Amino acid sequence: MDRRLKFDFEQNKCIGCKTCQIACKDRNGLHAGELWRKVSEFTSHKYKEYNEKKERKNLQVDVYWISKSCHHCKEPACKSVCRFGAITKTEEGIVLIDSEKCTGCRECEKGCPYEVLQYRSNKNKMSKCNFCYDLIQQGEEPACVAACPMYALDYHGVKKID
Repeated sequence: MDRRLKFDFEQNKCIGCKTCQIACKDRNGLHAGELWRKVSEFTSHKYKEYNEKKERKNLQVDVYWISKSCHHCKEPACKSVCRFGAITKTEEGIVLIDSEKCTGCRECEKGCPYEVLQYRSNKNKMSKCNFCYDLIQQGEEPACVAACPMYALDYHGVKKID
């Protein structure tokens, strides 16, 4: 196992409570509209059969949630498009934004295929999930992982595949 960390999300355990999202906002002092972790709801409707009047009956509604944040990619596109060297990657694979170097040009936002970078207009800077790097360095869990009441979120090292 290498040292690179990643989030693990078990969708079948998630109940959509958004506790992870709130813990992240609280931990990082994010304002309204800023989300480094976002819980989205998806639904699907299935109609089992029709009665003699061609009316639907036996409606089945499936609801599920996805908790999404920065993927801390092995080769982050956001880092490669940043002309100012504001995006770095730690030994653990955590992708960070240096707010001192960030100019707020938003090129990294365009480069990210997962649409997880946030523009902070009040600071004219980009921001994103930092994997609670300070907590990781102290041997603690990221706030979102620690807060999840259903244990749907976890983190671990990435296994090398030969």
